[in-house]
Amino acid sequence: MVKAIPQSPGFFTADQANGMLPLVRRIVADWVELNATVESQQAQLEGLKTLHQTVGVRAYSEEVAEVEQSLQAERDRLVECYNELESLGLEPHAEEIGSVDFPAILHGREVRLCWRVGEPDVRHWHEIGGSISERQLITLSTQRMGG
Repeated sequence: MVKAIPQSPGFFTADQANGMLPLVRRIVADWVELNATVESQQAQLEGLKTLHQTVGVRAYSEEVAEVEQSLQAERDRLVECYNELESLGLEPHAEEIGSVDFPAILHGREVRLCWRVGEPDVRHWHEIGGSISERQLITLSTQRMGG
């Protein structure tokens, strides 16, 4: 059973965050893959536009149009993944590594539980606005986050 409803409105316990991970992993995997595809297509498009300007061949115009259309579709899907994560009450960031924050309460103050691709579960937290490098391990004294 997925424990997706925060104990306090808008906040998650570590157990609730971990209960959501099967769904979050699938969405974030798509998000990271789409981000890589968008970056690759943007580089391809820049190369094609440079080549088209240099050579001026009409065939490149058609290829540029195709890549632009594909790129827009991938960007739209990327936004959908982001929006889906937000609709779950999460704060997605750093799409290149697939990092997601879960709002939480720790000792009466608002913090963020954090997880990123490759981690088995939610084991870290950080202050609001803190970077990934400032993450702290959830200890026994911090395990009861969420209320």
